Amino acid sequence: MHLDSARQQAYRHLLYTVFLHLRSGEREAVWWRPASWWQRADELRKLKSVADAFHNLAFFSLHDFERFDEDRFWRDIALLGRKHGADLEERYRGIFDAYVEGRTARLW
Repeated sequence: MHLDSARQQAYRHLLYTVFLHLRSGEREAVWWRPASWWQRADELRKLKSVADAFHNLAFFSLHDFERFDEDRFWRDIALLGRKHGADLEERYRGIFDAYVEGRTARLW
């Protein structure tokens, strides 16, 4: 199945927002507060999962989405949501859907 150009652009926009999300995760652990070490470790695990879920999207974007499986992609995002909170899945789906519909799609 070939994606039309509007959906391709929506996926590229979504990919850009993911990079913003990954960048926003940079936080310092406070050396005198061990709880912050655990919080930082959890955040890093979440950001790694986000990167894992989206790395194929970058590949397919580079190749004009040839052989891209939308259903599988969204199943992977649903798994990300189950693992790290449904708000991630809802946020990413909302950004994509808003862009496809021509509404102002938030960046993050």
